[in-house]
Amino acid sequence: MTFGGGDYRAFAGAGRLLRDMEAGSWALVTANLRRRVEGRFRRLKLPIPPVIVDAESTTRGKPHPEPYLAAATALQVDPARCLVIEDSDSGVSAGIAAGMTVWSVNSSIPPSGSHRHFPALADATADIIRFVG
Repeated sequence: MTFGGGDYRAFAGAGRLLRDMEAGSWALVTANLRRRVEGRFRRLKLPIPPVIVDAESTTRGKPHPEPYLAAATALQVDPARCLVIEDSDSGVSAGIAAGMTVWSVNSSIPPSGSHRHFPALADATADIIRFVG
């Protein structure tokens, strides 16, 4: 999502991706607060994440792997079977440190360490669905 001046827009492809994901198969890991995330998702008419690991959920944030490991635990999935979709260096580092596959999106230059890169989330949605399916 983009944030600024109260203008919230979903990244292109986000709605389709989240609606196509199997219920209970995905999580949101964020440095934001749960109440803000839920409010933004409601305003954007996006499915609320079944698992949210927010700034208050762990003692260490990205680039530490703890937030991603907490999400895998909540989803009851082996971290090695998880796919992280990230747009920041610290998030990519956290996913790699957690032993997960990490794909980067929404930048012209891939963050260091990502396993695969897509300039935009919309470019990755079909591949994400195939990966988790």
